[in-house]
Amino acid sequence: MKKVLAILLPLALAACEDSLDFVYNERVSQALAQNMQQFDRDHRLFLDGGFDITSPSTRDLRLEQLRRQIDDLELALDQVEKLRHSDNAERFSRNLSGYYELQVGYYQNLRRYLRATDKAKRDGLAEELQASYVLLSAAPDRLFNSQKKFMEKSGLPSEPAPAATGG
Repeated sequence: MKKVLAILLPLALAACEDSLDFVYNERVSQALAQNMQQFDRDHRLFLDGGFDITSPSTRDLRLEQLRRQIDDLELALDQVEKLRHSDNAERFSRNLSGYYELQVGYYQNLRRYLRATDKAKRDGLAEELQASYVLLSAAPDRLFNSQKKFMEKSGLPSEPAPAATGG
């Protein structure tokens, strides 16, 4: 009986680890896909002048939307860091955390841009936003590669995840 347990225990632990990784991948991928799409929409809106608002009520509404987006990103970051996963997912997790931290910084600068009244300050923030966009738009390839390696190590189906195709 002890021999059977000695053989089954590693298999059971491996199955639990696979299950943890499967759940981790599903949860973080779904949030990532949504955040990537929202980021693309918001950056296009920024480029189209959608944050050059003079009406105080419209500006307040947009500031509230940005506050909610930052809150959502911080929740997603918290999930990435606290949701249990195996060591196989560690690199993917670190890449996701870095991506979300960059996104939070982007949205904080977007809020500063919206609040700024000085043209020079707005121009400087616009340059920072564009630089952040360049970094963030390059991230999906890195995320996809680390996710693919994680899935291969975990024995999960390694077809492209919906989250990693945005960007």
